[in-house]
Amino acid sequence: MQTALAQLKEHHFDPVRDSQLVFRDLMMALAFPGQQRRLRRLPLAIARADVAHTLTPLLTLLDLETTFHVASADPSQQQTITDYLTINTNSRATPCEAADFVLCLDAGLGNRFATLKKGSLAQPNESATVFYRVEELAGEPGQGRVQLSLEGPGIRSRQMLWVKGLASAEFDHWTSSRKGYPLGIDIYLISPTGDLVGIPRSVGLSVSGGHA
Repeated sequence: MQTALAQLKEHHFDPVRDSQLVFRDLMMALAFPGQQRRLRRLPLAIARADVAHTLTPLLTLLDLETTFHVASADPSQQQTITDYLTINTNSRATPCEAADFVLCLDAGLGNRFATLKKGSLAQPNESATVFYRVEELAGEPGQGRVQLSLEGPGIRSRQMLWVKGLASAEFDHWTSSRKGYPLGIDIYLISPTGDLVGIPRSVGLSVSGGHA
């Protein structure tokens, strides 16, 4: 086990330079909701293409003062990524409802989404941020893609986005969580190719189209 854990120690992510670049992309994604950006691919210790891009934002944001949860139906994957993030950030893994940051590697969180931290009127910043691994982000309709329509701050009129890889019920949880702004949950979507989209709690969201 010690050898396995040692192999998870990250040597290719620069905590200064790389963190600054990723943080800028994350902030720009929230400033311009629904617009796609592209995360750089780094040769991380966990090299699997389907998860590598989802890890750089967490390497950037997690530290001793934050908590996180990895949601995965695969217990081995969940444990490996939890160990990886703990070793490389010194952050602490917690149950989903207590986490500052949640990484969802499944088709959705389901009923767990309603239990996530939404902040308080006094401290709305004490809410969860969720990173979803999705199969695909696109700017046009396609097979299996769900259409999202975003309106609000940072959007000139309406921003359209098509998403593949999430359960259709997950979008209902998103819309329900937006009724109590400034309370709510900020969402990021990341594809295996590194496409990144931010959906802050401040924007309105409607869903149509096929099933993910």
